[in-house]
Amino acid sequence: MNKTDLVISTFIITALWDVILRWFSEDRFPHLPAPLNVHEYDFVVALRPYFKKHTLLGAALLAGIVGAIFQLIMLQFLSVSLSMPFLIASFILAGSLGFPMKWSGLFPVLDDTYYKTLGSRRAFYTDAMSGIIVQLTLIVLICLRKHIMNKI
Repeated sequence: MNKTDLVISTFIITALWDVILRWFSEDRFPHLPAPLNVHEYDFVVALRPYFKKHTLLGAALLAGIVGAIFQLIMLQFLSVSLSMPFLIASFILAGSLGFPMKWSGLFPVLDDTYYKTLGSRRAFYTDAMSGIIVQLTLIVLICLRKHIMNKI
């Protein structure tokens, strides 16, 4: 995949994961057993007021844009791969993006809800893990695409 395809794919993946996260925050899956009871996780609870102030599409678009920017930055330094350097860099960059988002004032609802509730350290970790989830989803989709193309 070329860089444009990777950035667009990341935008879509991030936006879709945001929708799923919203559904968890709305407790649409109330009977999931531990540890799958995601609706009770602290970061999901912290996102509830955020999601109440944004439409489904608005929140997904914001997440997708941040994901696309994240991937644009990543691709300046590393190629997408299932390698330790790529995953470590993804973790650090995704976690770090929360700081300029908070300091810029461009995301006041996110700052007043999620970042204020979780605190800097926990928000860094949850942002970093969301970056890893997006990257792993992208890598799986790339592998599936390669496998399907080889079968054709």
